[in-house]
Amino acid sequence: MRVIFARITHRESIVSRLQSRLLALACAMCAAACSKSNAASAPANDAGTAASSTAGGNTAASTRAIDCTKVFAPSDVAGIFVAPATVSTGTKFYKGACLFDTPKGANINVSVGSDASARYYWQDVTATSDSQHYTALSGVGDAARWWEAGSATAYVYAKRGDKYCRVELGIPGGAEQTTPSVHGLELAKKLGALCTKAFAAT
Repeated sequence: MRVIFARITHRESIVSRLQSRLLALACAMCAAACSKSNAASAPANDAGTAASSTAGGNTAASTRAIDCTKVFAPSDVAGIFVAPATVSTGTKFYKGACLFDTPKGANINVSVGSDASARYYWQDVTATSDSQHYTALSGVGDAARWWEAGSATAYVYAKRGDKYCRVELGIPGGAEQTTPSVHGLELAKKLGALCTKAFAAT
């Protein structure tokens, strides 16, 4: 009986080790395939840029380097926030992008990229069902679209050559007396002007 039990235990151990090795091999093959796929799809003009992307759009992939405090100033967003804003870079959600931030949490993120993620967002606002929410905005890059989604969120997407700009305004509920003081086309133009500056700096 002990011999049978020992043999069963030994076989289970072998099976367990085999399963572990197969799993490790599968992971290695998957990682290699993903690495090759990313290398093949990366545009040549994005060499050396930072790359990070999520399906939910929480990061701006391959953003081009901008010296945020030299390119932008708090006066660029005057009137949008109730409280004064500061300018910073390297934010948590938009690595390499520029951030206008207020003490109470309202913010504007500005990023410029030319990788697949940046092109995806432009495609989404111009050639999918989501495009119905966006309106053309003249005077920004080669083309631009904007959408004021409620009283505390707005978006501007623009394209110039191979570069795509993304501007997102977010005001947490009640953080800045609920709503910004600038609305509609006036807000879109102010946000679009940030893309114009970003294009010029990259």
